[in-house]
Amino acid sequence: MLVGLLLGLPLGLQAAGAEPLPPLPGPADPHGFYASLGAGASWPQPIHYDDNQLGALLPIKGTLLADPGFAADLGLGYDFGRWRTELSYVHRQATVTASKWSAGPFPLAATVADPQVSSNSVFASLYADLPVNGRLVPYVGGGIGYTAVNSTATTISVRGLSQTFGGGSNGMLGYQAKAGLAYRASPRSDLFSEVVYQGAPGRSSGSLERSALSSWGLRLGWRYRFGGIPAGGPAVVVPAAAPPAATP
Repeated sequence: MLVGLLLGLPLGLQAAGAEPLPPLPGPADPHGFYASLGAGASWPQPIHYDDNQLGALLPIKGTLLADPGFAADLGLGYDFGRWRTELSYVHRQATVTASKWSAGPFPLAATVADPQVSSNSVFASLYADLPVNGRLVPYVGGGIGYTAVNSTATTISVRGLSQTFGGGSNGMLGYQAKAGLAYRASPRSDLFSEVVYQGAPGRSSGSLERSALSSWGLRLGWRYRFGGIPAGGPAVVVPAAAPPAATP
């Protein structure tokens, strides 16, 4: 109530010698650069292979399955208020648990030299913040970039005949989409949780065709704003003290 009375004082008091005090703290200004760090679980989806080098009667088919793995990302972005742009680096790692192959109705033996697979990606992304009342801010967005997948070769064999393919580091187009919820813990810091979809298109090499790569993830993270200072609030005006009355 006292603040309301002070804000309602006539402007003439300021002209009579009042001086404004510093602004009252207001809501955080989100505009400016920020850095983010997130980590969590990743669920790679099955990868399918098709090869027709033995003809239509003996199509070679394979499926790779992987356990849930780990993912982490580091980002640098700029917040425009309602929209954010971000450049991020993402690392994912998982373990291949099964490699199933067949040539027509005949099963093939398959071996993987090292079951560990990983990927490193760089994405340029755009996000839309959907502010609601309070500190909670839902957001959605996505981006495209470059993904390098690192794996070891797979060897399939039957009756003494074998063929090895894959392995090494393969670069390709990558993409991602996110939906999350941020909590503005302070003017400079946000805590967030998000659901992530990351993928890369399928590709062909000779007669071998590979399905698109995809994975789902759940990450927790922290965002630090280099700006984030409180926006200016209304100035509080305090009248100057009246001079003492002259004594007779």
